[in-house]
Amino acid sequence: MSVADLLSQVRQAYTARRGRFEFVGVDSSFRLLFVVRGEDITVRTGESEIATVRRLDLMRSALHAAQDFARTETARLDPDDAAYRDLRSELRRFEALLTV
Repeated sequence: MSVADLLSQVRQAYTARRGRFEFVGVDSSFRLLFVVRGEDITVRTGESEIATVRRLDLMRSALHAAQDFARTETARLDPDDAAYRDLRSELRRFEALLTV
């Protein structure tokens, strides 16, 4: 579930020109903040800045990592499982944005 939620936040940050988008891991205190300024997105956790990257670069990296995760980890899930469906749906949304 967290992977689909993270993809959703990255996708929202990608489509925005300005704003702040926060990801909070399911059942954890892990948080990422995405701060969008034009073509750049700064990724932060707590008070620490992780990196500032181009929006498209973040999107591509997130997509490739999620595709790798889906290839290796979703084999354990039932295709009717909500987490499986959410991840597949978010991957399709990501792919659609990058093929436009």
